Amino acid sequence: MDRKWYTVQVFTGQEQKIKAYLDAEVDRLGIRDQIANVLIPSEEVVEMKNGKKKSKRRVFFPGYMLIEAELTKEIKHLILNTPSVINFVGPNNEPTPLSPAEVDRILGKVDQVRDTESVEVPFHVDEAIKVIDGP
Repeated sequence: MDRKWYTVQVFTGQEQKIKAYLDAEVDRLGIRDQIANVLIPSEEVVEMKNGKKKSKRRVFFPGYMLIEAELTKEIKHLILNTPSVINFVGPNNEPTPLSPAEVDRILGKVDQVRDTESVEVPFHVDEAIKVIDGP
């Protein structure tokens, strides 16, 4: 089996829905050996708003997904006919596999971010704040 990673352009904000649909279709058709992974590179971000911590998911590449697949005509047809999928990324919209270095960089970034949790604070330099709790 010659599985490679491909980038697919999708509607921004629809990544989770597309991933769920593709996973369900792969399981229904029993082709997990041809489509091994559907990945949305993202990280968990903790945001401070009104003194409360809110956790949300931030996507690294909005509007794009990575799919590890053995690309046959049937698999290409399944991916392209998934709702909210626009096209493959590549010259003339032809599927072009990512190089192993690119995949390692993206997957490495995802693994590295899983270990750390970043906090976004909606304050600016020289803005007056009032500390109401904590040291």
